[in-house]
Amino acid sequence: MRRYLGFMMGTCAVLAGCGDDVEAPGVAWDAGATVVDAGTSAGDVGSPPDRGESGDTGQPAADAGTPAEDTGPDPACDVDGDGFLSEACGGRDCDDEDRSANPDGTERCSFVDENCDGDNNEDLDCSFWAHGPRRLFSVDPFEQVVEEIGPTTLDGRRISLFDIDIDPQGQLVGISSNQLIQLDNEGRGRTVARVRTPANINGLAIDSEGTIFLTQSSGRPAQAYTLTMDGRLDSLGDLTPYASSGDCVVLKDDSLLMTSRNPEGGNDLLVYVDSRSAQTRLIGTMGAPRVYALSASFGYLFGLTDEGRVLLVNDQTGATEELFRQAGVQFYGAANGD
Repeated sequence: MRRYLGFMMGTCAVLAGCGDDVEAPGVAWDAGATVVDAGTSAGDVGSPPDRGESGDTGQPAADAGTPAEDTGPDPACDVDGDGFLSEACGGRDCDDEDRSANPDGTERCSFVDENCDGDNNEDLDCSFWAHGPRRLFSVDPFEQVVEEIGPTTLDGRRISLFDIDIDPQGQLVGISSNQLIQLDNEGRGRTVARVRTPANINGLAIDSEGTIFLTQSSGRPAQAYTLTMDGRLDSLGDLTPYASSGDCVVLKDDSLLMTSRNPEGGNDLLVYVDSRSAQTRLIGTMGAPRVYALSASFGYLFGLTDEGRVLLVNDQTGATEELFRQAGVQFYGAANGD
Protein backbone atom coordinates (compact mmCIF):
# COMPACT_ATOMS: atom_id res chain seq x y z
CA MET A 1 0.00 0.00 0.00
CA ARG A 2 1.35 3.47 -0.84
CA ARG A 3 0.58 6.45 1.34
CA TYR A 4 0.33 9.87 -0.16
CA LEU A 5 0.83 12.91 2.05
CA GLY A 6 -1.14 15.98 0.98
CA PHE A 7 -0.93 19.42 2.35
CA MET A 8 -3.95 21.77 2.26
CA MET A 9 -3.48 25.48 2.40
CA GLY A 10 -6.35 27.72 3.34
CA THR A 11 -7.05 30.72 1.15
CA CYS A 12 -8.38 33.94 2.60
CA ALA A 13 -10.33 36.46 0.43
CA VAL A 14 -11.60 39.82 1.50
CA LEU A 15 -14.93 40.61 -0.11
CA ALA A 16 -15.89 44.26 -0.37
CA GLY A 17 -19.40 45.36 -1.25
CA CYS A 18 -20.00 48.83 -2.78
CA GLY A 19 -23.26 50.73 -2.63
CA ASP A 20 -24.31 54.10 -4.05
CA ASP A 21 -21.95 56.99 -3.54
CA VAL A 22 -22.92 58.77 -0.32
CA GLU A 23 -21.27 61.40 1.63
CA ALA A 24 -20.75 60.62 5.29
CA PRO A 25 -21.19 63.51 7.69
CA GLY A 26 -18.00 65.49 7.90
CA VAL A 27 -16.11 63.12 5.59
CA ALA A 28 -15.32 63.84 1.94
CA TRP A 29 -15.70 60.68 -0.18
CA ASP A 30 -12.43 59.62 -1.77
CA ALA A 31 -12.60 56.40 -3.85
CA GLY A 32 -8.90 55.75 -3.24
CA ALA A 33 -9.01 56.33 0.48
CA THR A 34 -9.51 53.80 3.17
CA VAL A 35 -13.08 53.62 4.26
CA VAL A 36 -13.43 54.52 7.92
CA ASP A 37 -16.21 54.61 10.41
CA ALA A 38 -18.49 57.55 9.90
CA GLY A 39 -17.60 58.64 13.41
CA THR A 40 -13.93 59.03 12.62
CA SER A 41 -12.61 62.55 12.25
CA ALA A 42 -11.58 63.74 8.79
CA GLY A 43 -7.99 64.03 9.90
CA ASP A 44 -7.77 60.26 10.29
CA VAL A 45 -8.89 59.40 6.76
CA GLY A 46 -5.43 58.63 5.41
CA SER A 47 -4.38 56.37 8.28
CA PRO A 48 -5.56 52.81 8.89
CA PRO A 49 -7.32 52.20 12.16
CA ASP A 50 -5.21 51.14 15.09
CA ARG A 51 -5.83 47.37 15.47
CA GLY A 52 -2.90 46.64 17.71
CA GLU A 53 0.61 45.41 16.81
CA SER A 54 -0.72 42.49 14.80
CA GLY A 55 -2.67 44.62 12.39
CA ASP A 56 -5.66 42.36 12.90
CA THR A 57 -8.37 42.17 15.47
CA GLY A 58 -6.00 42.50 18.36
CA GLN A 59 -4.66 38.91 18.36
CA PRO A 60 -0.84 38.60 18.54
CA ALA A 61 0.79 38.03 15.17
CA ALA A 62 2.77 34.89 14.32
CA ASP A 63 6.48 35.48 13.92
CA ALA A 64 6.96 35.07 10.16
CA GLY A 65 10.71 34.64 10.66
CA THR A 66 10.42 31.45 12.79
CA PRO A 67 10.07 28.25 10.68
CA ALA A 68 7.66 25.54 11.74
CA GLU A 69 9.24 22.79 13.81
CA ASP A 70 10.57 19.92 11.63
CA THR A 71 9.46 16.71 13.30
CA GLY A 72 11.17 14.51 10.64
CA PRO A 73 9.56 11.73 8.61
CA ASP A 74 6.61 9.79 9.90
CA PRO A 75 8.11 6.91 11.97
CA ALA A 76 5.72 4.58 10.17
CA CYS A 77 7.59 5.38 6.94
CA ASP A 78 10.98 4.21 8.28
CA VAL A 79 10.17 1.30 10.55
CA ASP A 80 13.66 -0.22 10.38
CA GLY A 81 15.36 3.12 11.13
CA ASP A 82 17.85 2.91 8.26
CA GLY A 83 17.21 6.48 7.09
CA PHE A 84 15.29 5.50 3.95
CA LEU A 85 11.55 5.91 3.50
CA SER A 86 9.54 2.85 2.54
CA GLU A 87 8.15 2.44 -0.96
CA ALA A 88 4.68 2.71 0.57
CA CYS A 89 5.55 6.28 1.58
CA GLY A 90 7.05 7.17 -1.79
CA GLY A 91 10.62 6.25 -0.80
CA ARG A 92 13.04 3.64 -2.18
CA ASP A 93 13.38 1.22 0.76
CA CYS A 94 12.20 -2.11 -0.69
CA ASP A 95 12.00 -3.80 2.72
CA ASP A 96 11.28 -1.40 5.58
CA GLU A 97 11.53 -4.18 8.17
CA ASP A 98 15.16 -5.07 7.31
CA ARG A 99 17.93 -2.53 7.99
CA SER A 100 20.27 -4.37 5.62
CA ALA A 101 17.96 -3.72 2.66
CA ASN A 102 18.02 -0.16 1.30
CA PRO A 103 19.43 1.71 -1.75
CA ASP A 104 22.85 1.95 -0.03
CA GLY A 105 22.92 -1.76 0.93
CA THR A 106 25.71 -4.14 -0.08
CA GLU A 107 24.70 -7.36 -1.82
CA ARG A 108 25.63 -10.67 -0.20
CA CYS A 109 24.52 -14.21 -0.89
CA SER A 110 21.06 -14.26 0.66
CA PHE A 111 17.35 -14.34 -0.03
CA VAL A 112 17.25 -10.51 0.31
CA ASP A 113 17.78 -7.83 -2.36
CA GLU A 114 20.08 -5.75 -0.14
CA ASN A 115 20.52 -2.79 -2.52
CA CYS A 116 16.87 -2.64 -3.66
CA ASP A 117 17.70 -2.63 -7.37
CA GLY A 118 15.32 -5.44 -8.26
CA ASP A 119 18.07 -8.06 -8.71
CA ASN A 120 19.39 -10.42 -6.06
CA ASN A 121 22.96 -11.60 -5.52
CA GLU A 122 24.13 -9.93 -8.75
CA ASP A 123 27.80 -10.46 -9.61
CA LEU A 124 28.14 -13.05 -6.79
CA ASP A 125 28.75 -16.80 -6.91
CA CYS A 126 26.22 -18.14 -4.42
CA SER A 127 26.53 -21.83 -5.20
CA PHE A 128 27.96 -24.84 -3.37
CA TRP A 129 29.11 -28.28 -4.53
CA ALA A 130 26.99 -31.40 -4.23
CA HIS A 131 27.37 -34.89 -5.63
CA GLY A 132 25.25 -37.88 -6.54
CA PRO A 133 26.12 -41.29 -7.90
CA ARG A 134 29.35 -40.51 -9.78
CA ARG A 135 28.22 -36.98 -10.68
CA LEU A 136 29.21 -33.52 -9.44
CA PHE A 137 26.71 -30.64 -9.24
CA SER A 138 26.68 -26.92 -8.51
CA VAL A 139 23.65 -25.84 -6.44
CA ASP A 140 22.45 -22.25 -6.09
CA PRO A 141 19.72 -22.39 -3.42
CA PHE A 142 18.78 -18.72 -3.86
CA GLU A 143 18.18 -18.83 -7.61
CA GLN A 144 16.98 -22.46 -7.33
CA VAL A 145 19.39 -23.69 -9.97
CA VAL A 146 21.15 -27.06 -10.09
CA GLU A 147 23.86 -27.40 -12.73
CA GLU A 148 25.50 -30.71 -13.56
CA ILE A 149 29.27 -30.18 -13.75
CA GLY A 150 30.17 -33.65 -14.95
CA PRO A 151 31.20 -37.08 -13.74
CA THR A 152 33.58 -37.57 -10.80
CA THR A 153 36.68 -39.25 -12.17
CA LEU A 154 40.10 -40.46 -11.09
CA ASP A 155 42.77 -41.26 -13.68
CA GLY A 156 40.10 -41.02 -16.36
CA ARG A 157 37.78 -43.54 -14.69
CA ARG A 158 34.44 -42.68 -13.10
CA ILE A 159 34.45 -43.10 -9.33
CA SER A 160 31.88 -43.10 -6.53
CA LEU A 161 32.44 -40.86 -3.52
CA PHE A 162 31.03 -41.27 -0.04
CA ASP A 163 31.01 -37.53 0.60
CA ILE A 164 32.77 -34.22 -0.15
CA ASP A 165 33.69 -30.93 1.54
CA ILE A 166 35.87 -27.84 1.11
CA ASP A 167 39.19 -27.63 2.99
CA PRO A 168 40.47 -24.36 4.57
CA GLN A 169 42.29 -23.51 1.31
CA GLY A 170 39.03 -23.75 -0.65
CA GLN A 171 39.93 -27.06 -2.31
CA LEU A 172 37.20 -29.63 -2.91
CA VAL A 173 38.02 -32.93 -1.18
CA GLY A 174 36.20 -36.26 -1.35
CA ILE A 175 36.62 -39.73 0.09
CA SER A 176 36.12 -43.11 -1.52
CA SER A 177 36.42 -46.61 -0.13
CA ASN A 178 40.22 -46.41 -0.05
CA GLN A 179 41.39 -42.94 -1.03
CA LEU A 180 41.27 -39.29 -0.04
CA ILE A 181 40.81 -37.41 -3.30
CA GLN A 182 41.23 -33.79 -4.35
CA LEU A 183 38.83 -32.65 -7.08
CA ASP A 184 39.02 -29.80 -9.56
CA ASN A 185 36.08 -27.65 -10.71
CA GLU A 186 35.14 -30.22 -13.34
CA GLY A 187 35.12 -33.23 -11.00
CA ARG A 188 38.50 -34.63 -12.04
CA GLY A 189 40.33 -36.07 -9.04
CA ARG A 190 43.82 -36.89 -7.91
CA THR A 191 44.80 -39.04 -4.97
CA VAL A 192 45.90 -37.15 -1.86
CA ALA A 193 46.35 -40.16 0.44
CA ARG A 194 45.54 -43.84 0.67
CA VAL A 195 43.06 -44.53 3.46
CA ARG A 196 41.69 -47.73 4.97
CA THR A 197 38.24 -46.21 5.12
CA PRO A 198 36.04 -47.89 7.79
CA ALA A 199 32.94 -49.67 6.55
CA ASN A 200 29.68 -47.76 6.18
CA ILE A 201 31.21 -44.28 6.15
CA ASN A 202 28.77 -41.83 4.53
CA GLY A 203 29.56 -38.43 6.06
CA LEU A 204 32.60 -36.16 5.74
CA ALA A 205 33.18 -32.64 7.07
CA ILE A 206 36.30 -30.47 7.42
CA ASP A 207 36.78 -27.85 10.14
CA SER A 208 38.70 -24.54 9.98
CA GLU A 209 41.93 -26.27 11.10
CA GLY A 210 41.75 -28.86 8.34
CA THR A 211 40.64 -31.77 10.54
CA ILE A 212 38.44 -34.19 8.62
CA PHE A 213 35.50 -35.84 10.42
CA LEU A 214 33.90 -39.05 9.19
CA THR A 215 30.60 -40.52 10.39
CA GLN A 216 29.20 -44.04 10.02
CA SER A 217 25.74 -45.12 8.94
CA SER A 218 25.86 -48.31 11.02
CA GLY A 219 28.09 -50.25 13.37
CA ARG A 220 28.08 -51.72 16.85
CA PRO A 221 27.53 -48.89 17.57
CA ALA A 222 28.09 -46.39 14.73
CA GLN A 223 31.35 -44.48 15.12
CA ALA A 224 32.86 -41.09 14.31
CA TYR A 225 36.48 -40.74 13.17
CA THR A 226 39.03 -38.06 12.45
CA LEU A 227 41.31 -38.13 9.43
CA THR A 228 44.33 -36.05 8.45
CA MET A 229 45.26 -35.03 4.92
CA ASP A 230 48.15 -37.50 4.97
CA GLY A 231 45.73 -40.37 5.66
CA ARG A 232 46.06 -40.91 9.43
CA LEU A 233 42.77 -42.24 10.79
CA ASP A 234 41.72 -42.13 14.47
CA SER A 235 38.56 -43.12 16.30
CA LEU A 236 36.71 -40.18 17.85
CA GLY A 237 34.06 -42.22 19.67
CA ASP A 238 30.69 -43.86 19.21
CA LEU A 239 27.56 -41.96 18.17
CA THR A 240 25.13 -43.77 20.49
CA PRO A 241 22.17 -43.76 20.17
CA TYR A 242 22.39 -42.29 16.65
CA ALA A 243 23.96 -43.18 13.31
CA SER A 244 24.61 -41.00 10.28
CA SER A 245 21.81 -41.11 7.73
CA GLY A 246 23.95 -39.50 5.07
CA ASP A 247 26.14 -36.58 6.04
CA CYS A 248 27.82 -34.47 8.68
CA VAL A 249 28.73 -30.78 8.48
CA VAL A 250 30.93 -28.29 10.30
CA LEU A 251 29.38 -24.87 10.93
CA LYS A 252 31.38 -21.64 10.94
CA ASP A 253 31.89 -21.92 14.70
CA ASP A 254 33.37 -25.41 14.12
CA SER A 255 30.43 -27.17 15.75
CA LEU A 256 29.69 -30.54 14.15
CA LEU A 257 26.17 -31.58 13.11
CA MET A 258 24.91 -34.82 11.58
CA THR A 259 21.72 -36.14 10.01
CA SER A 260 20.47 -39.36 11.58
CA ARG A 261 17.82 -41.90 10.81
CA ASN A 262 14.85 -41.66 13.14
CA PRO A 263 14.65 -44.81 15.31
CA GLU A 264 10.88 -44.41 15.21
CA GLY A 265 10.80 -44.11 11.42
CA GLY A 266 9.72 -41.17 9.32
CA ASN A 267 11.72 -37.99 8.93
CA ASP A 268 15.41 -37.72 9.73
CA LEU A 269 16.84 -36.15 12.88
CA LEU A 270 19.38 -33.35 13.21
CA VAL A 271 22.00 -34.25 15.83
CA TYR A 272 24.83 -32.30 17.46
CA VAL A 273 28.12 -34.23 17.72
CA ASP A 274 30.86 -33.16 20.13
CA SER A 275 33.98 -32.80 17.96
CA ARG A 276 36.23 -33.96 20.86
CA SER A 277 34.34 -36.98 22.15
CA ALA A 278 31.60 -37.82 19.59
CA GLN A 279 28.94 -37.49 22.31
CA THR A 280 25.62 -36.69 20.71
CA ARG A 281 22.65 -34.48 21.48
CA LEU A 282 19.37 -34.37 19.60
CA ILE A 283 18.57 -30.97 18.07
CA GLY A 284 15.22 -31.87 16.51
CA THR A 285 13.24 -33.65 13.83
CA MET A 286 13.72 -32.55 10.25
CA GLY A 287 10.94 -32.17 7.72
CA ALA A 288 12.12 -34.88 5.35
CA PRO A 289 13.55 -38.41 5.28
CA ARG A 290 16.85 -39.44 3.66
CA VAL A 291 18.62 -36.11 4.04
CA TYR A 292 21.88 -37.34 2.57
CA ALA A 293 23.71 -34.01 2.23
CA LEU A 294 24.33 -30.96 4.42
CA SER A 295 25.95 -27.65 3.42
CA ALA A 296 26.69 -24.73 5.76
CA SER A 297 26.92 -21.90 3.23
CA PHE A 298 26.60 -18.09 3.32
CA GLY A 299 25.21 -18.07 6.85
CA TYR A 300 22.55 -20.72 6.18
CA LEU A 301 22.29 -24.48 6.60
CA PHE A 302 20.96 -26.44 3.62
CA GLY A 303 19.94 -30.06 3.37
CA LEU A 304 19.59 -32.16 0.22
CA THR A 305 17.80 -35.46 -0.23
CA ASP A 306 18.02 -38.47 -2.52
CA GLU A 307 14.82 -37.22 -4.18
CA GLY A 308 16.44 -33.99 -5.36
CA ARG A 309 14.88 -31.83 -2.65
CA VAL A 310 16.78 -28.73 -1.49
CA LEU A 311 15.86 -27.69 2.06
CA LEU A 312 16.56 -24.69 4.27
CA VAL A 313 17.40 -26.09 7.73
CA ASN A 314 17.12 -24.36 11.10
CA ASP A 315 20.31 -25.44 12.89
CA GLN A 316 18.75 -24.64 16.29
CA THR A 317 15.60 -26.76 15.94
CA GLY A 318 16.10 -29.04 12.92
CA ALA A 319 12.97 -27.66 11.25
CA THR A 320 13.14 -27.49 7.47
CA GLU A 321 11.55 -25.54 4.63
CA GLU A 322 11.61 -26.97 1.11
CA LEU A 323 13.07 -24.42 -1.29
CA PHE A 324 12.65 -26.45 -4.47
CA ARG A 325 12.99 -29.92 -5.94
CA GLN A 326 15.26 -30.86 -8.85
CA ALA A 327 13.66 -33.67 -10.83
CA GLY A 328 15.85 -36.58 -11.86
CA VAL A 329 18.65 -35.80 -9.39
CA GLN A 330 19.83 -37.79 -6.37
CA PHE A 331 22.02 -36.00 -3.85
CA TYR A 332 24.46 -38.14 -1.85
CA GLY A 333 26.63 -35.44 -0.28
CA ALA A 334 27.50 -31.74 -0.32
CA ALA A 335 30.27 -29.30 0.56
CA ASN A 336 30.22 -25.92 2.28
CA GLY A 337 30.06 -23.00 -0.13
CA ASP A 338 32.14 -20.37 1.66
